[in-house]
Amino acid sequence: MKGIISGFIAALISFNLNNSSVVKVKGEKVITLLAPFVEEITKTFSAFFIGGSIFISHMVFGLVEWYYDYTGSKKAIGMIAGGVSFISHSLFGYITVVLYNITDNLFLGIAGSILVHSLWNFYVIKYLGKGADR
Repeated sequence: MKGIISGFIAALISFNLNNSSVVKVKGEKVITLLAPFVEEITKTFSAFFIGGSIFISHMVFGLVEWYYDYTGSKKAIGMIAGGVSFISHSLFGYITVVLYNITDNLFLGIAGSILVHSLWNFYVIKYLGKGADR
């Protein structure tokens, strides 16, 4: 249950930070650098601090982003984008947990997921994002 709560907390915090006026001004750099930083930290620390599952927190965040993508886009594209959001955020959570378990260092787990998330966002923007809804 704590992992579910932390996922919703992270989604709320990230949504507000990612949609702030400062973020809107910066464009693609924010999407590839700042958003992954904010999202990975909020998903992981919200779970860690309340004793929830880090992986579940990431999955719930992905479900919230799925809903956001689905309701904010054309339905077919939104469903696909949402599914990809759920899978990618679950993968970022998996990376965080595996690196944390291997190194016993939460910051390295977060750093790994930030790196992969940033590379993913860069790829999406550069190769898939021309004409995308979001």
